[in-house]
Amino acid sequence: MTDPTMRGAPVNVLRSAEGNTGVQSLGPAAHRAPATSDQIVAAIVADPADGFGRGTIMGLEHSTPSGSAEGGLARQLIARAQPRPTGPGTFSAPANPVFSASQSGLAMFEANRRAGVEQPRLGASDLAWIERLPADPAAVPLEDARRIVTMAVTHSADEGDARLLRSIAGPISRHHEIEHARAVLDHRQRLAEQTKASARAVVLALTTTAADPPGLGLLAERVYAESPQLDPAQRVAAGRDRVISMDEARDVAKARLLAAAHARAEQADRSLEYPARRLRELTAAD
Repeated sequence: MTDPTMRGAPVNVLRSAEGNTGVQSLGPAAHRAPATSDQIVAAIVADPADGFGRGTIMGLEHSTPSGSAEGGLARQLIARAQPRPTGPGTFSAPANPVFSASQSGLAMFEANRRAGVEQPRLGASDLAWIERLPADPAAVPLEDARRIVTMAVTHSADEGDARLLRSIAGPISRHHEIEHARAVLDHRQRLAEQTKASARAVVLALTTTAADPPGLGLLAERVYAESPQLDPAQRVAAGRDRVISMDEARDVAKARLLAAAHARAEQADRSLEYPARRLRELTAAD
């Protein structure tokens, strides 16, 4: 996917069968065409503080001719963006450090096995260290937790060693899996609230006497231009060139923006379903 923040890189906003939008390289600027009404709707309801939403918006500028109204709208939408939330894991889903340690241990085990290296066994110092570990999995320091789950994978030559390590590493892994599920749900909730706030701003502008949301006029013009043309006799009778008038096109544009904004908010809520269910399952089985 082309980086939409790179100026001079022509891109286009596309809509998938699932309704998602993306950015695609278009080639020379001479081949750029005006944005469709679908692209304008997607940009207006996108969250400019979200990386993917920002790419969708900037696609308007990079996919259309230089100096176009779409480019001006893109810059206006970006300028109105709310400050991005800060803090760990704001935009990247948090990782489970204990799980990553177990995966590294598994890779080490497989590499040693293929190379014919004898698997390690627990020594006196290992047993003394294990004896000093807290009984409460939540009280085990992270580095110790990573070490014990790695050893549970790599020290499997002796069945007694393996049983001892699994009995300690299992509850520790379980604790960190639950904590990771909580962190993921918190991360998704913050992103969902940000998305819904952006969608609510569009709805508020469309349903109150406040100023129209940016781009409504451009969207209405594009809806009008995309409506079927009338034949000459119909044009005379209707006094216009298109099936709908500009006033009707504006109403259609408003309706489409409202529907898209509500859909964005509903999609944000649906994004919480899996992480919430995952956390419930883990805590119920704990």
